[in-house]
Amino acid sequence: MIRKLAMAVMLVSLILLVGNVLVGNSTLVGHAIAAQCDDSDLTEVNDALNGNVFSRERYSTLNYNIPGTVRGIHSLLRIPVTMKDNCLSSTRLTEYYCDVKQDLVVSAAVDCPMDSRCYGGACVPLLCKDNDGFNVTANSSVEYNSAIGSNFLIAEDYCKSNTTLVEFICQGEEVVWPGGIQNSYPYPHDLRLAVHHQCPAGTICLKGACTDG
Repeated sequence: MIRKLAMAVMLVSLILLVGNVLVGNSTLVGHAIAAQCDDSDLTEVNDALNGNVFSRERYSTLNYNIPGTVRGIHSLLRIPVTMKDNCLSSTRLTEYYCDVKQDLVVSAAVDCPMDSRCYGGACVPLLCKDNDGFNVTANSSVEYNSAIGSNFLIAEDYCKSNTTLVEFICQGEEVVWPGGIQNSYPYPHDLRLAVHHQCPAGTICLKGACTDG
């Protein structure tokens, strides 16, 4: 009789434990409560994206500038998961985080800020400095950094042919020139824009500029 009672108690305890996992409640480890959701890129400062401010009481803190890993019970699947922040494109991020109120793993697809690019599961802030604007008569350069690496790089204007100049500017700069623009190419991991320009009649492309020769 005692044995049957003990087995019944163990069975009920097992059912309650499994139920806790399935519905997303915290489970007990010894005398401590183990949180079922843990976000590696949690910070104390709310990282607002595009003007959005999230309630710490509801969502904890979202951090888009650092790639993170979340471990816990998935809000929909109700099973233990390990999810890593990942890039949907060069400008769009899937951020995994903890819903504090439910203690579950949730996610959001967000657009990175204008002056950043998504790489390695984070929106990486970028800088670009154009030393001469769109000036095809002088050889110049653009200083920039890339989401792939942290070092500053230099892109110098160059001649694609004796009549075609590749002029580097920063994305978002206005290009005003009466004709002659063939194509412009943005770069996915930095803020450069390569403008392919046909040199005006009577000039040639020489040493990264349209000159009289």
